[in-house]
Amino acid sequence: MVRFVITAFFIGALMTNVSQAAEVKKLSTPIQIPPSDEAVLMIKDSAGKTILTMKQLENFPMYETHMKTLWTPASTWVGIKLVDLLSAYGALSSERFIFRATNEYSIRLKRADIEAGDPIVATRINGMPIDPENKGPLFLIWPKVAEEVMSGTVAESDWIWSLNKIEVIR
Repeated sequence: MVRFVITAFFIGALMTNVSQAAEVKKLSTPIQIPPSDEAVLMIKDSAGKTILTMKQLENFPMYETHMKTLWTPASTWVGIKLVDLLSAYGALSSERFIFRATNEYSIRLKRADIEAGDPIVATRINGMPIDPENKGPLFLIWPKVAEEVMSGTVAESDWIWSLNKIEVIR
């Protein structure tokens, strides 16, 4: 009986500490402010490079989530799933990627982590394009672990603002 009570106590304690992932849903309303034709992202691999505009990116299925980050208050983020982007350009067959920001900050990610984490390349915050002077125009966000990042139980090192280049390592 004591063993049951102790086990039940620990299970209850664990369940109260489980964080909910930020919900991600397909965008149900059209984007109000038209995207620009400005080049914002380069995808580079051994075969060459592809330059994408915001308009091209926002032609992908768009998703939205509501969450806060270490750098922003609670906000509504809109963007495309990274797996959709990589898949469209034949890059999802690769195992490794390097993501670079305009300030040369870079992160390395494995395909398995991308598929499991389901990050979004955010193009908008609260309905507006993300200002390049304020971490835009692209921000790689991870809604599934947003609460854990905020609580400090998961590192924020895989989040990257001012994203401008994805290098596919073959």
